Amino acid sequence: MSGVFQFYRRQEIWIIYFFNPKLEECQKFKDAYIEVSERLYGMIKVGAIDCLEEEELCEEFSVYDVPRILIFSENMQDDGDKFEGKMDANSIMNAAAKKMQSFVSVVSESNYDSFVERDRATKHKILLFTEKKTTPTIYKALSKRYLDKLTFGEVKKADEVLCKQFGITEFPTIMAITDPENQIGEKYEGEMKIDQLTKFLGNYAYSTPKKLDVTEFMQLTEKKMKKGGANSLCGPNSSNICVIVFTEEETEKELLEQL
Repeated sequence: MSGVFQFYRRQEIWIIYFFNPKLEECQKFKDAYIEVSERLYGMIKVGAIDCLEEEELCEEFSVYDVPRILIFSENMQDDGDKFEGKMDANSIMNAAAKKMQSFVSVVSESNYDSFVERDRATKHKILLFTEKKTTPTIYKALSKRYLDKLTFGEVKKADEVLCKQFGITEFPTIMAITDPENQIGEKYEGEMKIDQLTKFLGNYAYSTPKKLDVTEFMQLTEKKMKKGGANSLCGPNSSNICVIVFTEEETEKELLEQL
C-alpha cells in the first residue's frame, strides 16, 4: 500500500479499503471509492490495499474476507473499526466523519460575547452559518488544521437574531469576523473546497486581530452590560482609557469623534 509508513505515523482519520481486483463486487465498487477519495481530499486520508498482491499486509490488519473497509482514528494504537454500512460513498464518508475531532464551538446570541473574547488578542474568529444539524466534515478538518491560529464557531439558522445582525441570508456562509462589536466580517465567496478555503483562512491565520483604540466606539446596550460586554474595552485587565457617553437618543459617530 502506497503511504503505509505515513499511515503508521498518522495524525488524521484514515479509511482503508481492502479488495481483490478479480472479484466482480470489488470491480463495481471501484468508482464509488474513487469518489470517496476525491471528496475527502485534504480532510481524511483514503487508502486501498490489494489483498491479492499484499496478502501478508492484509493478514496484518486481520482482514481475510474482501471487500472490507476499516476506519481508523488519529490514535496510532487504534486497530480500526469495521465499516458495516451500505457500500456507497455517502455512507462511508459519514461514518468516517463521526470519528473526526471537532474544535468548533456552537455560537448563539447568548454566548457570542464570550466567544469573541476568547484569545481575542491572538486569534481571528471564524463563523459558519449553517442550517445543518451536524458540523460539516470540511469545517471540522479546518478547525483542527488551524487549531493554534484561529477560533472556529458555527451559528445555526434557527438563531435568527445573530444571523440578522451579520446580514446572513444564505446558508452555508463562512465569515471571518473583522469587527466583533458591530457584527461585521468578510464573507467567503468561493466554493466549499479545502484548497480555496485554506487560501481564504490563511489571510487571517497569519495576521494579528485588529486592536480597539480610543478612536473606536462600541454601543453598550443593557443586554451587553449584563453579559459583561464592556470588559473587552474597560475590564480589570485592560490598559485602555475609557469614556462612556450617556445619551437620550442615538448620537452620530461623527459627533462623538469631535469630543
